[in-house]
Amino acid sequence: MWLIISYRVGGRFGAILADEMGLGKTLQCISLVWTLLRQGVYGCKPILKRALIVTPGSLVKNWKKEFQKWLGSERIKVFTVDQDHKVEEFINSPLYSVMIISYEMLLRSLDQIQAIEFNLLICDEGHRLKNSSIKTTTALTSLSCERRIILTGTPIQNDLQEFYALIEFVNPGVLGSLSTYRKIYEEPIVRSREPSATKVCDLKKCIYRRKSVENNEKSCDPKSDEHVESSLYEGLTDVFPQDYTSDTFSATDSGKLQVLVKLLAAIQELSSSERVVLVSNYTQTLNILQETCKSYGYSYTRLDGNTPVSQRQQIVDNFNRKFSPAFIFLLSSKAGGVGLNLVGASHLILYDIDWNPATDIQAMARVWRDGQKHTVHIYRLLTTGSIEEKIYQRQISKQDLSGAVVDLSKTSEHIHFSVEELRNLFTLHENTSCVTHDLLECHCMGSKDHQSEFIFHYLWLLLMNYIHFEYIVCLRRKLQGSVKQD
Repeated sequence: MWLIISYRVGGRFGAILADEMGLGKTLQCISLVWTLLRQGVYGCKPILKRALIVTPGSLVKNWKKEFQKWLGSERIKVFTVDQDHKVEEFINSPLYSVMIISYEMLLRSLDQIQAIEFNLLICDEGHRLKNSSIKTTTALTSLSCERRIILTGTPIQNDLQEFYALIEFVNPGVLGSLSTYRKIYEEPIVRSREPSATKVCDLKKCIYRRKSVENNEKSCDPKSDEHVESSLYEGLTDVFPQDYTSDTFSATDSGKLQVLVKLLAAIQELSSSERVVLVSNYTQTLNILQETCKSYGYSYTRLDGNTPVSQRQQIVDNFNRKFSPAFIFLLSSKAGGVGLNLVGASHLILYDIDWNPATDIQAMARVWRDGQKHTVHIYRLLTTGSIEEKIYQRQISKQDLSGAVVDLSKTSEHIHFSVEELRNLFTLHENTSCVTHDLLECHCMGSKDHQSEFIFHYLWLLLMNYIHFEYIVCLRRKLQGSVKQD
């Protein structure tokens, strides 16, 4: 309903639907397209004849599947552009009302698409338009369609200029020039002056809407976010000898891998029906994780940048089936970290961490979303005493900046990145085994004598993570072998 009302604001034709992941942005847009194909915003004649939906390649088939799920195949004809179905077929056929195309295919077919008159443009995972100078943004801006909608669960990922780029795309000029925006909005907000933040919040009410993931608590079982830490070895020269090669790599060579193996064993022991999504930012790391799965006899499936787009939806559907043989879904955060629905799993493990918190947030939302019927457990694996700890702390700072503008109910106190914080980023704290653990003011460690008396030790802490409240679990496990307990 809000999307339809946004059409009534005079002189503005665009909107940003920034509901957090898993709250049904796709369904809302399908409802909008169907409504406007049948009638206008005031109930008069339809104002929509053709709509263009641009989405990541891995989601093209999912969009078509969702249209068929909610509207069937007879009410509305949806055309997907791929290697076998070209834009010319859409142009020459009067049957189709909706075209779904990937961002990559759009660039290849731009000349043909520019010749088509679309009345509505929907950009799924539109945060990729955060830079107004990239080819994708330039290509989409060149289309004559004035009614533009961006869908994204993470509208601000690094800084406030990204927010300006998104607003400028859907409603050009509404925030003035970039220099004006910096002076009036960005600089005061970064200095934590709330009045200016209020101004931009008031301005975006008409063209921007966001529902918090807390709405998911009404329809999904709870989610727990578990923070698992492992320590580096002492004497790295002994671990990596001069003749060391990646071909001889095994789980015993990595504290984090050993924690992962123990964690997977514990999950499988809970129930044979439990399934896991294992996420990494790097293909080479996925290769190592794949070999680990083979070594320990875990059945798996994999989706990364090398997976053909035409096969991705089938891989997802097979994994989500009730009797899927795969225990682990190896997922590249770059290729499949957005938009995919992996509710067949109730455990998600973030093997490594990204500087951009939105990457991790998007990945986490693959399992905790509408349609999930089980309690979801999310595990972040961090190596103490390494740069990973600093990245995680920096993530919180970036989420604080996003929360100050994107979420109206959030406030911000520390959105600076001072010189001292920059210096601290490259400082090794040798007087503690885990800086993050200390910052959480957790006292679960106890004396060293008591550490040897147990294998598992859990401490639940309620932490405001700036985007939403989540439980952080300091999972303490005594590992056998050469891995130290942090």
